[in-house]
Amino acid sequence: MQLTVKRVEVSNQTFTRKSDGKEFLVDNTIIVSDIAKSSEKFNENAEFGQRGSVSYGFEEFEYQVGLVPSSEHFFKMGLDKLKGNLPCVLEVELAQGHNAYDQPITVIKSVKLPSKGSNNAS
Repeated sequence: MQLTVKRVEVSNQTFTRKSDGKEFLVDNTIIVSDIAKSSEKFNENAEFGQRGSVSYGFEEFEYQVGLVPSSEHFFKMGLDKLKGNLPCVLEVELAQGHNAYDQPITVIKSVKLPSKGSNNAS
Protein backbone atom coordinates (compact mmCIF):
# COMPACT_ATOMS: atom_id res chain seq x y z
CA MET A 1 0.00 0.00 0.00
CA GLN A 2 1.26 3.48 -0.77
CA LEU A 3 1.13 6.04 2.01
CA THR A 4 1.99 9.74 1.90
CA VAL A 5 4.07 10.40 5.01
CA LYS A 6 3.83 13.89 6.52
CA ARG A 7 5.72 13.34 9.73
CA VAL A 8 7.70 10.70 11.62
CA GLU A 9 7.76 10.74 15.42
CA VAL A 10 9.91 8.66 17.74
CA SER A 11 9.78 8.74 21.55
CA ASN A 12 11.72 6.98 24.27
CA GLN A 13 11.13 8.98 27.40
CA THR A 14 10.03 8.46 30.98
CA PHE A 15 7.42 10.77 32.47
CA THR A 16 5.95 11.18 35.96
CA ARG A 17 2.19 11.31 36.44
CA LYS A 18 1.08 14.39 38.35
CA SER A 19 -1.87 12.53 39.85
CA ASP A 20 0.04 9.77 41.65
CA GLY A 21 3.76 10.42 41.08
CA LYS A 22 4.27 7.09 39.27
CA GLU A 23 6.62 6.94 36.32
CA PHE A 24 5.63 5.62 32.90
CA LEU A 25 7.57 5.10 29.70
CA VAL A 26 6.58 6.32 26.24
CA ASP A 27 8.50 4.16 23.76
CA ASN A 28 7.18 4.17 20.21
CA THR A 29 7.64 5.13 16.57
CA ILE A 30 4.74 6.77 14.72
CA ILE A 31 4.18 7.67 11.07
CA VAL A 32 1.65 10.44 10.47
CA SER A 33 -0.23 10.49 7.17
CA ASP A 34 -3.20 12.25 5.64
CA ILE A 35 -6.17 10.08 4.77
CA ALA A 36 -9.13 11.17 2.70
CA LYS A 37 -12.20 12.10 4.72
CA SER A 38 -15.73 12.59 3.52
CA SER A 39 -18.91 12.85 5.54
CA GLU A 40 -22.19 13.91 3.94
CA LYS A 41 -24.68 13.93 6.81
CA PHE A 42 -26.37 17.24 6.15
CA ASN A 43 -30.05 17.83 5.43
CA GLU A 44 -30.69 21.47 4.50
CA ASN A 45 -34.45 20.90 4.78
CA ALA A 46 -34.28 19.72 8.39
CA GLU A 47 -35.13 21.95 11.34
CA PHE A 48 -32.40 24.43 12.30
CA GLY A 49 -30.10 22.79 14.84
CA GLN A 50 -30.87 19.33 13.39
CA ARG A 51 -29.31 19.63 9.93
CA GLY A 52 -26.15 17.65 10.66
CA SER A 53 -22.66 18.27 9.33
CA VAL A 54 -20.51 17.97 6.24
CA SER A 55 -16.76 17.47 6.15
CA TYR A 56 -14.34 16.61 3.39
CA GLY A 57 -10.68 16.83 2.63
CA PHE A 58 -7.95 15.12 4.61
CA GLU A 59 -7.52 14.06 8.21
CA GLU A 60 -4.30 13.19 10.00
CA PHE A 61 -3.94 9.52 10.89
CA GLU A 62 -1.20 8.00 13.02
CA TYR A 63 0.18 4.52 12.39
CA GLN A 64 2.34 2.77 14.95
CA VAL A 65 5.48 1.39 13.32
CA GLY A 66 6.14 -2.25 14.28
CA LEU A 67 3.93 -4.99 15.68
CA VAL A 68 4.58 -3.71 19.21
CA PRO A 69 5.41 -0.14 20.23
CA SER A 70 9.17 0.57 20.29
CA SER A 71 11.50 3.42 19.42
CA GLU A 72 13.88 0.78 18.01
CA HIS A 73 11.76 0.58 14.83
CA PHE A 74 12.86 4.12 13.91
CA PHE A 75 16.41 3.00 13.13
CA LYS A 76 15.69 -0.64 12.22
CA MET A 77 13.41 0.48 9.37
CA GLY A 78 15.68 3.36 8.34
CA LEU A 79 13.12 6.09 9.05
CA ASP A 80 15.93 8.40 10.18
CA LYS A 81 16.90 8.65 6.48
CA LEU A 82 13.62 10.47 5.72
CA LYS A 83 14.68 13.64 7.56
CA GLY A 84 14.56 16.52 5.08
CA ASN A 85 12.61 14.43 2.53
CA LEU A 86 9.06 14.76 3.83
CA PRO A 87 6.38 14.63 2.69
CA CYS A 88 7.06 11.55 0.60
CA VAL A 89 5.22 8.48 -0.62
CA LEU A 90 6.33 5.18 0.87
CA GLU A 91 5.35 1.63 0.08
CA VAL A 92 4.24 0.11 3.40
CA GLU A 93 2.88 -3.22 4.55
CA LEU A 94 0.07 -3.03 7.11
CA ALA A 95 -0.62 -5.71 9.70
CA GLN A 96 -2.41 -6.21 12.99
CA GLY A 97 -0.23 -5.37 15.96
CA HIS A 98 -0.76 -4.26 19.55
CA ASN A 99 -0.47 -0.90 21.25
CA ALA A 100 1.03 -0.22 24.70
CA TYR A 101 -2.24 -1.38 26.31
CA ASP A 102 -2.13 -4.70 24.40
CA GLN A 103 -5.15 -3.70 22.28
CA PRO A 104 -5.17 -4.81 18.61
CA ILE A 105 -4.51 -1.99 16.14
CA THR A 106 -3.46 -1.59 12.50
CA VAL A 107 0.29 -1.00 12.32
CA ILE A 108 2.99 -0.56 9.70
CA LYS A 109 4.87 -3.86 9.59
CA SER A 110 7.45 -2.88 6.96
CA VAL A 111 8.52 0.13 4.91
CA LYS A 112 10.19 0.33 1.50
CA LEU A 113 12.25 3.52 1.52
CA PRO A 114 12.52 5.66 -1.62
CA SER A 115 15.76 5.57 -3.58
CA LYS A 116 18.47 7.93 -2.29
CA GLY A 117 17.94 11.55 -3.24
CA SER A 118 14.35 11.15 -4.45
CA ASN A 119 11.48 13.05 -2.93
CA ASN A 120 8.41 11.49 -4.42
CA ALA A 121 5.88 13.76 -2.72
CA SER A 122 2.49 13.79 -4.29
